[in-house]
Amino acid sequence: MAYLGLRCGEALGIAWDHVDFDANVLSVRQAVVEGEIQTVKSKNSRRDLHIPDYLITLLKEYRSKGWKANPWNLLFTNRRNKPYHGNRVREFVFNPLRDRLGLGVGAFHAFRHGAATAQLQGGASIVTVKENLGHAKIETTLRYTHAISGDQRDAVNKLAALFERRRAETAEFCGVLRRTEQVSA
Repeated sequence: MAYLGLRCGEALGIAWDHVDFDANVLSVRQAVVEGEIQTVKSKNSRRDLHIPDYLITLLKEYRSKGWKANPWNLLFTNRRNKPYHGNRVREFVFNPLRDRLGLGVGAFHAFRHGAATAQLQGGASIVTVKENLGHAKIETTLRYTHAISGDQRDAVNKLAALFERRRAETAEFCGVLRRTEQVSA
């Protein structure tokens, strides 16, 4: 969510069929809302996003070591192997983690705002960010401008580099979190 600016339901709706490991592309085609799989919010929400190499590596590792097969081929399912309810993820996963990290009040949607801000700071055009986030329009003056595929890739790669620098700075703390997650699983 932080790298690609996905909505919570879009992240919960990712199926392996939507991940192209050869092209490093995620096709956003469905969402999970209230535990039900449905189409994405709007036609603009249906989009293809570049996946940085770091996320590709994590996804491959997750698929081979931690993923649980399910009828929908979803990346993430609950303990009963059914689609998640976003509110349950917020309440029992995100909010406790956010509180442990001392991040203060915030929600999943903050990842979208953060991704947009970081992409703009990284030099992406506002139009590219609009396309990456799946928004219908920015303003009237930008209605006819379209993002170029290479611009999307560059925007996400710049964001990935920023996150990688920050991840490296907090690697020890992240290792503690991973061990804690494995114990609680």
